[in-house]
Amino acid sequence: MAKPSFRCFGSGQPIISEIGNLVHHDHLYQVLPEFLKRLKYSQSVTESILSRAEDLEQQGLKPIDALHLACAEAARVDCFLTCDDRVIRRYSGAPMKVLNPVDFIMAVTGG
Repeated sequence: MAKPSFRCFGSGQPIISEIGNLVHHDHLYQVLPEFLKRLKYSQSVTESILSRAEDLEQQGLKPIDALHLACAEAARVDCFLTCDDRVIRRYSGAPMKVLNPVDFIMAVTGG
């Protein structure tokens, strides 16, 4: 079976810290190295990103969450990972999906 292709971006340490809190999931340590290898994009903050972040704040997102999402949109990622259920519920944008890391891992591994 071919591995799914995802464009991922982010700063490694915050993502590692959040995923590290999910140690009770069996597949975590099997897929974490592959996931981290895929973090190969970064995005500079531009005026258009700041404007989009302000729009996202109108959806009830905190400013830092809105900025992260706006950067991810600008980087044209497929999936934004967060452990914040509020971000998952409040974000409405396409085609980017917002998932928690466990759901992402389940999608990648078919579990």
